Amino acid sequence: MIYKQLIIFFTGLVIFAYGISLAIQVQYLGIHPWDVLSLALFDLIGLTVGTWTIIIGLIIMIFTFFTRRQYINVGTFLNAFLVGVFVDLFLYLQWFPVGSSLVEDIAIMLLAIVAMGVGGGTYSAA
Repeated sequence: MIYKQLIIFFTGLVIFAYGISLAIQVQYLGIHPWDVLSLALFDLIGLTVGTWTIIIGLIIMIFTFFTRRQYINVGTFLNAFLVGVFVDLFLYLQWFPVGSSLVEDIAIMLLAIVAMGVGGGTYSAA
């Protein structure tokens, strides 16, 4: 039973990270705030987008731990770490559809939004 939950969890994280990476490819259409922060830090300092995703996630977890005095679940830590790793992997491999027009880029962005929704729902359900 636990193996099934882990497979569902990791599958959701991979789909979610692919959606983020896909949205980054058409970022001129707009992306959500966490990725804007990661991209800005990437441009300013130079670490990868996934590395910044991990660093920001860890800072938020530490802040939450000290302000709310609640322990961080393993799933939360895995989410923060693995999403960053998978985002970097997908950006490195560039397994993305390539749009050559605004309409195609909008379709790619819609696919990214759906992927993030499905991935987030999948790993949350596990």
